[in-house]
Amino acid sequence: MPSQKLISTPLGSQSKANLYALGTVLLWSTVSTAFKLALAKASVLLVFTYAMLFASVILFLYLLLKKEISLLFSLSGKEYCSCFLLSCMLFLYYNCLFIGYTGLPVQIAQPINYAWTIMLALLGCLILKQSLKQREIFWILFAFIGVVIISTGNASTVKEENSLSLFCIFLSTFLYALYWIYNTKNPLPSNIKLFLGFFGAGLLGLSTLLFQQETLLWPQSALLPTCYIGLFELSIPFLLWDKAILYTKSISKIATIPLISPFLALLWAQCILGEQIQFINIIGLLFIVFGIFMQQKTKNDR
Repeated sequence: MPSQKLISTPLGSQSKANLYALGTVLLWSTVSTAFKLALAKASVLLVFTYAMLFASVILFLYLLLKKEISLLFSLSGKEYCSCFLLSCMLFLYYNCLFIGYTGLPVQIAQPINYAWTIMLALLGCLILKQSLKQREIFWILFAFIGVVIISTGNASTVKEENSLSLFCIFLSTFLYALYWIYNTKNPLPSNIKLFLGFFGAGLLGLSTLLFQQETLLWPQSALLPTCYIGLFELSIPFLLWDKAILYTKSISKIATIPLISPFLALLWAQCILGEQIQFINIIGLLFIVFGIFMQQKTKNDR
């Protein structure tokens, strides 16, 4: 999910911003199902690598369209290194995320992963020295209760061999928040950071496959869902969100729209994967979403 800290000069109507943001949310809501479909047919590393490389191709074509290719060759060595660090963070994050989705139902993995926004607020306070009101801390803890409800409420259904998946989902919330904090501090143009981050992560995945002597053959049955991830998780949503930020009069007006995504994701999982949604997971998700909504509202009321 793209950072909500980017700031741009408003150039258009709020209705356009809302449409772009809603389009982003609709795409985000479907990718959890695509994760499960792709990972059922191919390894975590294989899905990650090809999804990243496919997304890089899309973003490279976008740079061509925007006539920004020349910027790629004007960066200093230090700037390339900063983008490579973003690639490393993406590599770790998505591998943890995919491991989580491999061993857990969408209705458990998706809400817990969505709590990365909680971690973002906490790390922002520690690393970026951003202050938190007592009300913000309260709503962060309120949202975290939802994570606890989902985790403990499904303890009997999460098998011992899936404990690694549960750990990786929790770790992904930290890694994704850390990625966006570092991305925020990086002054390079967003399109350049995005392309180099994805491309570098794809090369890391490819190098790891070669080092481990794993197959590079892409299972035909995993082709469509992997391309779907590259399009609708890694490239197009980021570009749409940039448009939403460009047109909005205030970031706060679109910041809570992504809260629709986890509810839609549960519906997709039920319709396509046949997962029976547990009531305890809905309760936990309500805690998470309402807590994040109120924390965001409190922050924007400053």
